[in-house]
Amino acid sequence: GKRADQGVRMRTPCAKKKKAALKVRKTSWQGRRLTVAGRIAKGATRRVTVTARCGRSTVSERVKPTRGGRWSATLTLRGRCASARRATVTASYPGGPKLRRAATARRVTKGS
Repeated sequence: GKRADQGVRMRTPCAKKKKAALKVRKTSWQGRRLTVAGRIAKGATRRVTVTARCGRSTVSERVKPTRGGRWSATLTLRGRCASARRATVTASYPGGPKLRRAATARRVTKGS
């Protein structure tokens, strides 16, 4: 069994994790398609969740960043979001072995 004097070893201590540096760089909303692109730190191994919210309706998608840290998601808006003129786009990263968790939001308008 396990002895009491053995300590629990963590992969990377929480204080040593780097910032995820999550950013939404570019948005394009044409018709029912909302394209969102951005960047994250190079060590990101998990997926970025991109969510568009219009009032009470939400549409989300999870995308895997490339090795260079770029990511892009195309959301097909449905329901109230399809006819909305404004939306809030949120990108979030759950954190990983090397990076802390992060989230960022941006307001977008149709035709931008």
